[in-house]
Amino acid sequence: MKKFRITINPRTGYEVSFMIEEFEDQSWKIFDYYYTTSQEASSRLIWEREQCSNGVFDLIIIDNRPYFTMV
Repeated sequence: MKKFRITINPRTGYEVSFMIEEFEDQSWKIFDYYYTTSQEASSRLIWEREQCSNGVFDLIIIDNRPYFTMV
């Protein structure tokens, strides 16, 4: 089963960096990296958690924001 790790770091105001890494060949490799709003990041997390709960993949979430923005 594939393993992914999502890291969210605050930037300025409502902007955050959203990094997705995949565990491959015994190490984490960057799969995607972009800047988005905190609200969009929260929406994406909800969707990713749903996929994870359905057994599509394993997921680790590291959310460094001071608060979760509701969608």
